[in-house]
Amino acid sequence: MRDKFLKLENTLFRIYGVTTLHLLQLKHKTMKKSIFILILLAGITTTLSAQALRKTEKINEEQVPVAIRGAFENDFGIIPEEGYWTAHFAVEREGIRSIAKPISYTFHKRSKNEKIEVRYLADGKLDFVKGLEKNNMDTR
Repeated sequence: MRDKFLKLENTLFRIYGVTTLHLLQLKHKTMKKSIFILILLAGITTTLSAQALRKTEKINEEQVPVAIRGAFENDFGIIPEEGYWTAHFAVEREGIRSIAKPISYTFHKRSKNEKIEVRYLADGKLDFVKGLEKNNMDTR
């Protein structure tokens, strides 16, 4: 049996210039590269699909939800003039659609002598204040 195998290997070597050991080594290297590329592509795909895209956009006061504007007015009084609002949101894919889910709304006002920044979470909770004093209204 061994003689037949050696005879076949010698025939292959004469015809193709390749030994069995060489074929096995070549197959092993190719398989390693294929597995590495497959794992790399799977990792990249998982990372890209799992992350929600976060964006910030400047919006008009009319685009700010009424609950957020109401919370601002309850906490600080009238919304100052010459300020602007930004919305922070995450864009997530649900099937073939992209859905923007609000994270927070921020009011900004900057001038030479004052810098105001007030951030509310999407549910209307005050998250951050800079440059304004909160009204001390006792609700009993």
